[in-house]
Amino acid sequence: MASSWQQLASPSEQDEPITERSNDITENIDTSSPLGIVRQLRQVDAQIFTGWRDWEGILDDGVLNTADRVTNAVIQFLEVNSNAHVHIYPRARFRTVLRRLT
Repeated sequence: MASSWQQLASPSEQDEPITERSNDITENIDTSSPLGIVRQLRQVDAQIFTGWRDWEGILDDGVLNTADRVTNAVIQFLEVNSNAHVHIYPRARFRTVLRRLT
């Protein structure tokens, strides 16, 4: 059993960025053939769109609603700060572009 200081020094999986967490699909990637590695990585990449564990996929309503709120905040910022010049997609265009990726 790990001592309390080891538990404190070792970040839990919850503290790790999602990109650094273990994934059951690639659990045996080190013993896979090159084709097997490519297939596993393709499946993991697909999880960006379909979701992973309890995380939403990029096209789920929660993610799209967050993108809408961020877009609105940027638009409001640009309206107040007219000297800032940034090209952004309107919300409807942003959703269309994301949906075409699948």
